[in-house]
Amino acid sequence: PGPLIATFHSWFLTLLQHAPMTRRAPSNLLEDSGLLLEEAWSTWAESLRGNDRWAEREALDGLLRELSLTRTRDLLLGFVHKRAEWWAWSAGRTDPVADSQAALFRRCGVSEDEAVLAQALSAPGVLANLQEYLPWLARHGLSVAEDGERAVRLESLLADWHGEPELVWRGLCDLFLTQKGTPRVRKAGATLTARLGEQGAERFLALHETLAAMLVEVSERLAEQRAMRLNRAVLLAGTGLLAHFQAMKEARDGMDFADAEWLAYRLLTDPEHADALLAKLDARWKHLLLDEFQDANPLQWGIVTAWLDAYGADPERPDLFLVGDPKQSIYRFRRAEPRLFPLASDYLVRHFSAQRQEQHATRRCAPRVVAWVNACYGAHAERMGFT
Repeated sequence: PGPLIATFHSWFLTLLQHAPMTRRAPSNLLEDSGLLLEEAWSTWAESLRGNDRWAEREALDGLLRELSLTRTRDLLLGFVHKRAEWWAWSAGRTDPVADSQAALFRRCGVSEDEAVLAQALSAPGVLANLQEYLPWLARHGLSVAEDGERAVRLESLLADWHGEPELVWRGLCDLFLTQKGTPRVRKAGATLTARLGEQGAERFLALHETLAAMLVEVSERLAEQRAMRLNRAVLLAGTGLLAHFQAMKEARDGMDFADAEWLAYRLLTDPEHADALLAKLDARWKHLLLDEFQDANPLQWGIVTAWLDAYGADPERPDLFLVGDPKQSIYRFRRAEPRLFPLASDYLVRHFSAQRQEQHATRRCAPRVVAWVNACYGAHAERMGFT
């Protein structure tokens, strides 16, 4: 047969047509499932009234307490859009939400229920540093009215030190940090030295720097902890919305392109049914060219490698040629992942003895435009694994 020129999705649909009856895909392709997803969003909350839906209901309530309705909706719909990756990651896991939280804990180093504020305020030296800082601040406030007001507020906070930690915390952040959460700038100079003396000015600045740095560090830990809570809520609520959306499609015997990706992946990784399909692929194609690879997503690459890995070291496996430019990846909203490019390149080198052919010339843009783009990427491109 002649060559087949197709997108990933059309190829996946072709694979699904050869699936056994027990793995039959839905009959109707929903090329634009956006309206159905909107319908799922508008009817999902009403479905949470049952007692068996308390986890989803509490997760949604938690999101709405911390975020706006629009932001909550964007997060949950974004989760549904990336459902194939979630299905791939959660496959075979008893409690994927708990596993996700454990993975985040390893990265963040803070748990959801850790008393971050209480630990920070009771840490050795914090109260003593603030008590030492107060008279210097008050002395400086004799000449600077704003610092005089800060000294009064700090004295009030210290008097209520063992009160509500959140109130003490917010008061300290207001004194030492800007609205952006960065330390308020205090500089050494002749004026400060004249007011506090040389040693006093030095100690005042050192205390300010130490206390502000502590507040920034704890703020970051609080942000990580909040992210942990939001992540759990999004996963719990998101899986509920996803189940509701999938049930609506199932009632219509429909699927969209993300479903097609997932069904193709499951088909090629199913030990019971994959062999027959792989034999058909082997008889049909001997050469494979993947163009514009920078716009591929991880699951699409997983489908390709599921096919290629089945050959092992068989010399009759297909030839593979991959073309792309990570700097031209513009479809992140469609789950494209430019970091796949160096990973796929390494895979081909290891398993296919492939050679990299880099092209550094272009007729698309003037040299100064190319130089500007390269300068913009800089170290960021190196962190992403490409140059």
